[in-house]
Amino acid sequence: MNALAKIHGSNDFLNTTLSGLYEQLMNEINEERLKLYIDDALPVFKFFYRQDSSRFSEEHIALLRNAGECQNALSEFIEVCEEITSIPIRVREEARELMDRLHELSGGFRDYAIRRRVEKEYRELQERYSSLPSKGIAVIEAERNKRITRLNIEAPSCGKCGEPMLLRTSRSGAAWWGCSTFPKCYGRSWLTKKQRRSLNA
Repeated sequence: MNALAKIHGSNDFLNTTLSGLYEQLMNEINEERLKLYIDDALPVFKFFYRQDSSRFSEEHIALLRNAGECQNALSEFIEVCEEITSIPIRVREEARELMDRLHELSGGFRDYAIRRRVEKEYRELQERYSSLPSKGIAVIEAERNKRITRLNIEAPSCGKCGEPMLLRTSRSGAAWWGCSTFPKCYGRSWLTKKQRRSLNA
């Protein structure tokens, strides 16, 4: 704090530091670097303000207020980015929730450069959205996969080579037993009525 007290009387330092903050907000697109800069800068400005608030114009105060809002939004944006990269997004509802959070966050970044990063993450999620299943479909598919796994445990042996068979399914929903050594062996057989009921239950 003594070092800050020594430069307290310098209007040039204050103006230069405020200009530096503005430049960072307008140009920095890395959320972690920007947050670190703001985290370091705002306490300095608070110190100056407590010493002599008359040195701060309305524009200065507005800039610092905006930087504070940006600081809060950055914390949540970093959390959202971590969720996107560390947690698999399996269904549309999960992607939509993250997209909504990003859309809400973008308002806290005004016209600052970091807003472009938020919009980039939003666009990438939007592109993935259409290829994801809805939650209901994902649940149905997961349950069907469980039934397939259970049936494979009781798979018959291939009538041609004696090796275990595997349950094969087509996009149309047809199912049959195929030799696990395919294409070495082309042996196949149909499911029994009980097995079909178990698969489609």
